[in-house]
Amino acid sequence: MTEQVYEWLITMRSALLVSAVCVLLYILGKRMTMAFRKSETQVAFSLVDEFQSEILNGTLNVSFHVPKGPPMHVEISVISAQGDMLTTLQEGEMSPGTHTRSCEVEDWKGRCVLILRSENQRLERFISFE
Repeated sequence: MTEQVYEWLITMRSALLVSAVCVLLYILGKRMTMAFRKSETQVAFSLVDEFQSEILNGTLNVSFHVPKGPPMHVEISVISAQGDMLTTLQEGEMSPGTHTRSCEVEDWKGRCVLILRSENQRLERFISFE
């Protein structure tokens, strides 16, 4: 009987050790995943966080920030409420840093959509011209 209890204790100890290792690996995996997602999110939204537009004296000015790293493809366009392309302010590779693009508003009237696209995001903002 004592031998059976001893074998049972060894089996339970092994099972507890394996369980503890599994829990530890699970926790480490979760932390690494969360850290990866956090860094991925910061890169994905850096253009959006610093994206600004304003209309001054008949000129539309759009400012944005490209995050550190390799050059990134950025496209900025303005589309009318009816879906017609009014202009493209930027299309192509951009180096890291703060950039501004401008265009004359001309005779644009009503509400339009300003669209910013990068490799990993898309942002649409409504703008109104009087």
